[in-house]
Amino acid sequence: MLLTITQYCSKLYNKPVIKSLVAAIAAFIVYGGWAAYANYEFGTQYALRALFGQGGFAFSATLLLTLLAEYLYIAFGKNKQALAKAFSICVMISATLPATIHWLIGTPNILLSITPGFIFGSVYLFLYLRLLHRNTLALNKSLT
Repeated sequence: MLLTITQYCSKLYNKPVIKSLVAAIAAFIVYGGWAAYANYEFGTQYALRALFGQGGFAFSATLLLTLLAEYLYIAFGKNKQALAKAFSICVMISATLPATIHWLIGTPNILLSITPGFIFGSVYLFLYLRLLHRNTLALNKSLT
């Protein structure tokens, strides 16, 4: 049976890696752009460092932390405690890693550079895990 273009795109987008990749590209643009703006007053060199430091981290974190969060949720038992543990571990990583990257590359305004990414990244991770948990509960209910 031939798939229409819409069906093919929908099927392709439902793959976790593809969804994570699209979100990762958006994260690079948004959070890298914010970090560049937050450091532009210090000069173009610092703005570009912040852009690629925060943007690169946002891309990688969105891609990898989403996959890690799902792995941890499954490994810890697919329950509310697993959701809390997976979220806590991923949030700790998303707070300490970008701060360290900015410190290493000499970003002058580290806190301002990482705050939006940390806040929205934490909300994204929570909502992702919550949806994963809800889908797990629905699947378990349908199997019984």
